[in-house]
Amino acid sequence: MLWLAALSMSMVPTEIWYGPATVAFDLKVAGSPYDAEANDVRVEFVAGVRKETRLAYFDGKSWKATLLSDKPGRYRATVMVNGRRDAALSREIVLDDGGARSFVRVAENKRTFTTADGKSYWPVGHNLGWQNANFTPVLNDQIAELARNGGNWARIWACHWDGKNPYWVEGKKLDDPRSMHPEVLERWDGIVRAADRSKLKFQFVLFHHGAYSSRTDSNWAINPWNAANGGFLAKPEDFFTHPEALRRTRSWLRYAVARWGHEPSIMAWELFNEVEWVDAVANGQPEIVGKWHDEMAKYLKSIDPYRHLVTTSSRMELPIWKEMDYYQPHGYPPDVAALVASTIPTKDKPLFYGEVGIGGNGGPNEAWVVRDALWTGLMTGHAGAAQYWYWDRVVRQGLYPEFKKYSDFLTKHGLGQGQLFEPIPLVVGARQAGAVTFAPGQGWAPTTQYVFKMPQDAASGSMGKLSSFIQGPGKRDMMAEPVRFEFEASSPGRFEMTVATIARQGAEVKVLLNGKEALKESFPAADRDQNIQKTFGISFPAGKNVVSVANDGPDWFNVASFKIDGIGVAVSGLGARAMGQVLLRLKRNTPGLVEESFQLSGLPSSWRGASVYELDLISGEERDFLAVIENGALKGSKLRAKDAIWLLKGHS
Repeated sequence: MLWLAALSMSMVPTEIWYGPATVAFDLKVAGSPYDAEANDVRVEFVAGVRKETRLAYFDGKSWKATLLSDKPGRYRATVMVNGRRDAALSREIVLDDGGARSFVRVAENKRTFTTADGKSYWPVGHNLGWQNANFTPVLNDQIAELARNGGNWARIWACHWDGKNPYWVEGKKLDDPRSMHPEVLERWDGIVRAADRSKLKFQFVLFHHGAYSSRTDSNWAINPWNAANGGFLAKPEDFFTHPEALRRTRSWLRYAVARWGHEPSIMAWELFNEVEWVDAVANGQPEIVGKWHDEMAKYLKSIDPYRHLVTTSSRMELPIWKEMDYYQPHGYPPDVAALVASTIPTKDKPLFYGEVGIGGNGGPNEAWVVRDALWTGLMTGHAGAAQYWYWDRVVRQGLYPEFKKYSDFLTKHGLGQGQLFEPIPLVVGARQAGAVTFAPGQGWAPTTQYVFKMPQDAASGSMGKLSSFIQGPGKRDMMAEPVRFEFEASSPGRFEMTVATIARQGAEVKVLLNGKEALKESFPAADRDQNIQKTFGISFPAGKNVVSVANDGPDWFNVASFKIDGIGVAVSGLGARAMGQVLLRLKRNTPGLVEESFQLSGLPSSWRGASVYELDLISGEERDFLAVIENGALKGSKLRAKDAIWLLKGHS
């Protein structure tokens, strides 16, 4: 009963918090003030019989602690160093400024988010990983720009190359390796303030894969913790088990909670970006990565009095999710909509994509990628939009209007308020027209479906089960057999496949028609992966056909798109429903078509009519009209837009 789940979420009690108030102390300690094991400094706040303890932090000049409490009053703050109270270091503070704070929580339905002030939270935005060199706006200003255009979510990394890793700043060396760079911590102060001003929440990404990978986006060669650079890690995978790495990791987590834990602008602590790419996983030790995640998540939750969510990001099959509060996969396929639509929501925790994109250098305008990410996440029962990765392209390609159109439409019609949309079968009864063009919905991932019925599977989300990497015999665990496309053509036509890249070890592109080899081209090994961007095509006869795509070469080739002549439909779409509403994403596939009269199947059988609210996703124009429904089909309505959202509110 989805409406009950949404109702219960809307009745979440509001948490009232008083403060915050910060106290400062002059305190001398032996060793690094940033080393939490050597110097466990806390502040005990006492008001009558009430006692609360908060972690203290050193800001480069003095020690501080911040109290946000659910009880007002006058508190006596006393410093404790390694468990011993220092009565000489005592202050009084008053907490009398009470109000709701919007810390993000998991809703009672376990599928969506709410906030501590009793509101639904639907994450929508894009990544803001770091400050690109020679790029404007600066990070803090882009936070504000995203919020002005309807965003309420971002994701920001603690990386070294733009001065956000506390232990590692390019060109600077710490006198004490267990200390932290004060300017990095001040930089995070500014980020948190900017997010707070804009009422935007972000995932605080604490570690990333490049620092502990020798294979993927590697920064290992210059990592100061690398023994070759005077550090203590002999190899990247030691990060997850070495006592000194664990010590410094806990110090960083503790410091983040102490200095910024009272801030509701932090949606979650994200332990790791794309941990699937670290050497520990590549070398067959996922269990140590899983243990690290379990231990660090438990540690964070034990020290964070404000109960921020904890997550990580990776492919779903790694053993890292037990202690996480929500799932966050990433994906870069040729077809983002297919990827998201094929990802079935989990029932035990919320799930939404934290990074999506089409990879590579992208296209000249990726508005359609952003649309696919935003709307498909809503229509497939995820806990938030799929979040676009390329924040620089958002600015350079002028993509902010896509976020604004989306956010305004959701606000106007009360979407993203706890409704869990469920996909529904949708058959668009529109005339056949031209070719059908489609693309794989997975990047580097196993193919899980090998037979596709065309054209219906091109728009159903089934392409999310096909990897764009057509693997050779050496990777049968990722592609067990050739991929087959079955279709019926009213006249002869052509099948075309555009191959983007050939693996450096070489590959063989092979296409079969009705079981017989129709095309084969071998590519030898090269010094690097070859970007060929070549279209391969074969002709097929009228009638029933099966086109198979295979690879008998040494390694993979990567497919950008497929096209089959003569079997396309004028209109294709996806459908979803929740709480008496149906949401449709409709695309007009025929160039120059002004309007198309068609039927939709898959609507609730009890409906006799519907109010239809249309958003033209290209122009942003809206219109509404009344539609007649007979036997679950929408009769005689006209799709004027090339790419549109229809929100249907039915009449029984």
